Amino acid sequence: MGQPAGPLPDMVCSAAARCLGAPGVGIMVAVSDQLLQSAYATRLGRTGDGLQGELGEGPAYAANLAGRPVLAANLTQDDRWPAFVRAADEVGIVASFAFPIGSGAVRLGTLNLYRPAAGPLDDEQHADALIFARLALDLLTAPPKIGGQSEISSGHAWPEAGFPTPQFHQATGMVSAQLGITMADALAALRAHAYATGRPLSDLAADVVAGELRFRDGP
Repeated sequence: MGQPAGPLPDMVCSAAARCLGAPGVGIMVAVSDQLLQSAYATRLGRTGDGLQGELGEGPAYAANLAGRPVLAANLTQDDRWPAFVRAADEVGIVASFAFPIGSGAVRLGTLNLYRPAAGPLDDEQHADALIFARLALDLLTAPPKIGGQSEISSGHAWPEAGFPTPQFHQATGMVSAQLGITMADALAALRAHAYATGRPLSDLAADVVAGELRFRDGP
């Protein structure tokens, strides 16, 4: 069986998808404990990473905080992340696994796997996932240039699930100033409003930056 061709991120994600039996593979960068952002992903990986990034919960967040793998072999029977479970079910993601990327106490993000059917990773797949997480560490510490057309794309390039990073951070800062709260609390406020209104986080961020949506104390 030949190796996948293309840039190194494409090769890592494609090889992981094939070896681990998970069509969805994503590598997320930890901007903070409260914010993970997709760096590289397959198509299904973009979808899964997009949901976790928007909602601020899921196996990736749990793995990044705990510094250990977090495994969800059947999301339909998992009550740890209610919002993510509901959203994942809508897009056909039934199993999700996250492996921390880092060195020692330094945590840089997570390697995420998504499957459309329930079932655990076997021992060999689990061991291989740890190897791919180490490869992902190399990608994040010395990222190569992404070029060409591929179904693997960098997180900042996905229009259907992501959000414009500078605009998102600008909106978080504006909400922080408007409410007099920390950036982490402002991020939580944005996510809560997005969840309550059923709107994409990217749309809310755009409205905040444009001055069409303003957060204030009170109801």
